[in-house]
Amino acid sequence: MSISTPFHSRKDSDVYHVCGNCKDAQNIPLEHRVNGKGDGRLCQECERLQKEGGC
Repeated sequence: MSISTPFHSRKDSDVYHVCGNCKDAQNIPLEHRVNGKGDGRLCQECERLQKEGGC
């Protein structure tokens, strides 16, 4: 998977995701996804995946 447009969960805007293969991001149902960063920081898993080149 690759880097995607930032999105966050409608239920949790504390973090946002950019990696399509982030397990936390994959657990957010499509109907709960909102484009943008919200009020949050980058998800730790997405950050790790980006550093390792697995995003």
